[in-house]
Amino acid sequence: MFKKIKKHRLSLLLLAMVAMLSVYYVLMPQDGPLAPVGGDGDTNTRYQDFAEMRLLISDERNKEVALYEAKITEATVSLNDIEEYILEIETISTLTEKEVYLESVIVGLGFTDTLVYLDEENVLNVSLLTDSFTKEEYVEIAIIAKEEFGLDTIVKLNTIKLSS
Repeated sequence: MFKKIKKHRLSLLLLAMVAMLSVYYVLMPQDGPLAPVGGDGDTNTRYQDFAEMRLLISDERNKEVALYEAKITEATVSLNDIEEYILEIETISTLTEKEVYLESVIVGLGFTDTLVYLDEENVLNVSLLTDSFTKEEYVEIAIIAKEEFGLDTIVKLNTIKLSS
């Protein structure tokens, strides 16, 4: 039982490291080897906004996990409650993994950057940095998202133009 908690801590730690690396990448000097293509200041701000949002979501979920872990260690907690808390921790970890996976798939489709997160109302918010976007691309992203998050998930797509 406690091995599962340690595994999920590792995945959350790795997610936090990815988020920190994305912040580092965004804050790198523009003349660095990994500077964004067409790297104007406005684009860099958008990358930074995505990185900050990822960190906020990660921090919020880490606080939830810490709360459940603290409840697990209480002396008065029942075995059923412990199992429930572990399931909640697993749910948070799985959700984060699905979001990161969908982000990587969308970037793999050729988009510059993306931010994916599921809110409390089961709405999957997908924000894309792109210069062009078609209905076919939306349908493709929506199909992949519904495969990952379920058919009852509402996919809300927001495109942000790279060139203003």
